[in-house]
Amino acid sequence: MKRVVIIITIIMGVILIFNNNKTQYKTVEEQIKKGNKIAFMVEQEDGKYEQVKELPTSGYTYNQEKSKCSNNASAIYSNGSIKISNLSKKNTSCYLYFDIEESKKTLDVLGLESKGDIGNSFTGPSCDANTNSSDHTTGSCANSEKGVYETNDDYGTSYYFRGTVDNNWVKIGDLYFRIIRINGNGTIRLIYSGNEANKSNIQIGNGKWSNGWYSTINNGSSTTGKAYNTTYNNNTYVGFYYGSTTEIYPGNHSNEHQSVLVSAINSWYTSSGLSQYADKLDGATGWCNDRQINTEGENWYNGDTKIGYGTSATAYAPLGRLYSGGSYKLIQVPTLKCGEDYYNHTRNQDAYDRDLYTYNSSQNGNNVLEVPVGLITADEVIFAGGFNGTNNFGYWLYTGKYFWTMSPRLYGGNGAEVFIVYYEGALNGENVNSTTPGVRPVINLKADTKFKTNDTGEKGTINNPYVVEVQ
Repeated sequence: MKRVVIIITIIMGVILIFNNNKTQYKTVEEQIKKGNKIAFMVEQEDGKYEQVKELPTSGYTYNQEKSKCSNNASAIYSNGSIKISNLSKKNTSCYLYFDIEESKKTLDVLGLESKGDIGNSFTGPSCDANTNSSDHTTGSCANSEKGVYETNDDYGTSYYFRGTVDNNWVKIGDLYFRIIRINGNGTIRLIYSGNEANKSNIQIGNGKWSNGWYSTINNGSSTTGKAYNTTYNNNTYVGFYYGSTTEIYPGNHSNEHQSVLVSAINSWYTSSGLSQYADKLDGATGWCNDRQINTEGENWYNGDTKIGYGTSATAYAPLGRLYSGGSYKLIQVPTLKCGEDYYNHTRNQDAYDRDLYTYNSSQNGNNVLEVPVGLITADEVIFAGGFNGTNNFGYWLYTGKYFWTMSPRLYGGNGAEVFIVYYEGALNGENVNSTTPGVRPVINLKADTKFKTNDTGEKGTINNPYVVEVQ
């Protein structure tokens, strides 16, 4: 019996069929009349499935296990196309099931809507507002992206907040956070933004702020920040954890030792009271340190050795996406996908496997973190509305103060450097031993987290935040 392979792609409700090198166009109805039934079953908010005529795209995942064809035919979904194999008999029926993505479910729970995918090639910040304005929202906003947008991460579609938004506040106990993004697996990534005692002094949205130090774990008690690592004279110290100064790449970027910043975050996790809500936090969804050596395009400068150990000048991948040939790229291309150095926390108190020497991706993570807390990445700052080397006083991350990311920048003449958010809102670099930047911890809430808000007024503002329900 001869095997025939049919590839079906839906374009504006039309099935495109490739059969023995002949191309035909048939509508769904015409295909059914020929004796074959192709039904697209799409999950609804109540969990039931409804048949539709067009192949669903953004916000859905193909359920291979549930999808079935008769007469021993089989269907496989890939990159927006359906391949039907072993279609050797008429009157074959295929029921293809599509589930709402977990991230889309979370988006709906929060009552938010995406403005779509604006790509990941940015030519400037979301807004360059006027620093002399009392609320930092006026000025030149040539790009003026504002709202929730989408791109892909390692788990699926991620929905991120960009620009001058004021509806991404979350409260856990007496701690305030702001939503960076909904991860592709439905968990919610938050960045620390102050506590109830200092509410009047923390950033209140739309680019307004009173004292940015209250958005860091210093809680306003100090005008200085914390060092990322007190030692800086080796490539290894760009790591959230780091290895031996005597090993070569990648051994010197193993996870044998905590950075100074990790120790500070671990202490804050307990002292802040966040540990009381451990059952609400997702530790398996992790944080990207991305210590891969930059291999993109030109060197960041002529002395780049691209070897990544000792005191050899080296640029790391996060810098390569933003900087080239001695200047900032006019088009900066961030990513929410983490190829290596994916830090997570999945172990219990009794037994665990720490991956000290393998450079894991988000498929499994390294299980190194003692608490489920990390930092924002340089790439997430760009998606939020920042830009490398360009001030932005008008996007929601701006506080008028410095704070650390966990993205390595380079090792150069001044030692090991990591990216920071500059006090004028730009993304920039800082020596790891600097005590200027503050610390804004980042956590992930579980996908099934329940929230409550006031019935009146806009949800997600600082005066009507999404409050995590505690049972």
